[in-house]
Amino acid sequence: MEIVSKVISANINETALKMVGSVLNELDAKLIESKQGFAGSQDLLVQKFAIGNAILVIEQETYIGITAIGESKLIDKLANLLRQMQFVGR
Repeated sequence: MEIVSKVISANINETALKMVGSVLNELDAKLIESKQGFAGSQDLLVQKFAIGNAILVIEQETYIGITAIGESKLIDKLANLLRQMQFVGR
């Protein structure tokens, strides 16, 4: 099991958050932990989700965007679903 990190959106905006939320809903993700912090001009929100037997972490960080951390197969699936949504939404 390889754990990977992937920036899935360089922007933290309403559109990106709705798309990520829709994909998490489609994957039947269950929020199990949420932490928020501030450091100077940076905000950080870290949310941990359970998807089946896997754990997915979504980080929203100022100047970085939205990052997904988890098993490589799960991150690939998440990224593919997001790509499909963007394609359909064009």
